[in-house]
Amino acid sequence: MTKSKLFSENFAMQEDSRSVKKYRIYCFLVLLGFIALALIHRLPFYWDDSINWDEHTFLLMGSALLDGHLPYTKLWDLKPPVVFLSYAFFIKILGENIISVRFAGTLYAALTAFFAFLSARKIMHEQLAIAIGVFTVFLIGTMPYGQATMSETIAIVPLAAAFYLMVANEEFKCKQVFLVAFLLATAALIRLNLLYVSLTICCFLLIFYIREKLSIKNILFRFSAYTLGYSIPFLLILVPYIYIGEVQTLIGALFLAPLSYTEFYGRSSGYSIFPDRMLSLAKIAFSWGWIIPLMGIVFVLYMTVKRESSIYQNVRSLSLLFLLAIMLSILRGGAFQDHYLIQLSPFLGIILVQSAAKKIFFQRPIFSQSFSVLVALSIFIFPVTGLSMANYSSLISQTQLTKEFRKPSPAQQIADYLIAHRADHDLVYMMDDHIAYLYMDIYPPTACSTHPSNIVRKSILQYCSTHPNATPLSEMNNTLSLKPKFIVKKDGIPWYLKTKQGVHKSLMEELHQSYQLVEVIERREIYRRL
Repeated sequence: MTKSKLFSENFAMQEDSRSVKKYRIYCFLVLLGFIALALIHRLPFYWDDSINWDEHTFLLMGSALLDGHLPYTKLWDLKPPVVFLSYAFFIKILGENIISVRFAGTLYAALTAFFAFLSARKIMHEQLAIAIGVFTVFLIGTMPYGQATMSETIAIVPLAAAFYLMVANEEFKCKQVFLVAFLLATAALIRLNLLYVSLTICCFLLIFYIREKLSIKNILFRFSAYTLGYSIPFLLILVPYIYIGEVQTLIGALFLAPLSYTEFYGRSSGYSIFPDRMLSLAKIAFSWGWIIPLMGIVFVLYMTVKRESSIYQNVRSLSLLFLLAIMLSILRGGAFQDHYLIQLSPFLGIILVQSAAKKIFFQRPIFSQSFSVLVALSIFIFPVTGLSMANYSSLISQTQLTKEFRKPSPAQQIADYLIAHRADHDLVYMMDDHIAYLYMDIYPPTACSTHPSNIVRKSILQYCSTHPNATPLSEMNNTLSLKPKFIVKKDGIPWYLKTKQGVHKSLMEELHQSYQLVEVIERREIYRRL
């Protein structure tokens, strides 16, 4: 080899190395930009601990984990354990407060946007990919309860990462499939209903491999990698429960309780997965519409069979598949809550921004790409920033009027009152604002009362209660029999007791006979035992 040829090859390698380094720096700067944007958008909500009480439960579960109690052994909630691990990680580093988890939510939103950006770069212009990331940040924060750090906010990070890995390499080799399966399993351990997404992607991979005419041996190798990658997160969760002999507790909380919950709400909504009579076509047609995303999944998979292999087609197919599978998981997951829609954000962002830019702007040559992206962002983003702007304005006005940055929340005021009356070492039953337990550094009276509304969910009481055949009434009586020194509830009938008249009657009889109303803080009544 001549010296000139050797020099040219070395120069080319150096250029490639510099390009890779520049690309990494560029991606890092984009990620920092998304973090800054998410911080600006979500900052006004950092001190509000009353956005959604699921956060209160996750904080309590994460705190108990740091105290050495595995999920479901001391406290209990109807969520998979990785949610509590995530909370425990951030409150360990940043402190046991709502700001820690709100900062975690900011990072989760930024990471989701970053993976959406990386995925979009495979088939779109650079500016449009950034626009999708920006739109994703704002969409997450604008969804119902999106300003809080919900389980959905956490789950979309591994979902978006799995999506990126699938579009980054259209061959779906063993290593890639292993990582995708690992991420999908992690997402399912945050929200169990995302098992529907795992199943959908598994079907997609099988169809893709058959379409590409891979040998049976290669298909088996890749599905072995998928199975192994999917199994590892579940096995890692299982190990500590084996060590302490609580495997049955984990199985009950992780699988049996969600199945019972889904079945209970499925029957009440008309789409039971275990029907007691043959399904009619009419019943299917009117069963919440879950048949629509299911048909969409079947259609996309069918089109995958017919299409030739291309990264562009794969990204579009996968975007729709993830979106439809998440929709199906929401509709088949039991009682519908509007914050479940947070899970749709990155995939909805890719589809909407791409469609709007392509159909409206890029067909008109008088607009430059940068101007088109700016207009598209203006159309989507300005309407969804109103909530943040209103909260910034409220913070500024309150600071000017009261010289206080933010008034203490009802939960904080309740905790301060109870601590002042030496209740920080006594049994307290919070029927609302249960983050006050964290402020007082105490535990709820029973595992079932970790989340206040769990006490009336008959479908899950058998898994959190220490009493066999527990009912809402028996669990309420069990809690009251512990004789908590203080009981705190909102005035009137708590919303989760309105359909449980017997339970509410038992509570009021006990309050009338054994307790005295000693304080009212922003419609929260504090009762002290006589």
